[in-house]
Amino acid sequence: MNYSNLKVTARSLLKKFGQSMTLTRDVAGNYDPTTGSIANTTQTFVDFGVVLPYSNGVSSIDDSLIQTGDRQVFIQLSTEPKPTDRITIAGAVHNIVNVKPLEPAGINVLYELQIRK
Repeated sequence: MNYSNLKVTARSLLKKFGQSMTLTRDVAGNYDPTTGSIANTTQTFVDFGVVLPYSNGVSSIDDSLIQTGDRQVFIQLSTEPKPTDRITIAGAVHNIVNVKPLEPAGINVLYELQIRK
């Protein structure tokens, strides 16, 4: 199977049926000897994704409990999301609880995120 084509198809479907989302990552800056502190900055990554609820029968993912209100996000990004990142969807900021890459044959097609407000 040609997973590169699958990646292109996934991007097209996410753009057509999904919505814009912004991943925000805190990045430690350089030490400022004048203030004696480290100036933190943020990086942002914008792409399209879809948000889905978990089905009622699901109680855990990789031994991480799913709480009421948690959602699944399927998104393609140029960087792998981390649980320390945040994702903004329709103006609401969510924490990332869990990240699972979908990488058949070593080709990253998309990421599945467990998010929580």
